Amino acid sequence: MTKFEVALELKSGGEWLGAARSWMQSNIHRGDTLCWGSGEPVQLPFCKLEEFALHVAAAAVAEDRRKRVMDNDSN
Repeated sequence: MTKFEVALELKSGGEWLGAARSWMQSNIHRGDTLCWGSGEPVQLPFCKLEEFALHVAAAAVAEDRRKRVMDNDSN
């Protein structure tokens, strides 16, 4: 299964989205502005952070599934 297929599967939400939203609520104090390490503000809509979280979750799930298939094939 490709990362794209996994992203479609995860798109409806789940624990990954809850974790992303929890992180945003705890780390974005002014609502829509993050700061780089240098202190420069970066404005980014929450929907873009959720999209980022989806891509990260899809890549992690796809990698895990590939490893499980490889492990099963070697047994």
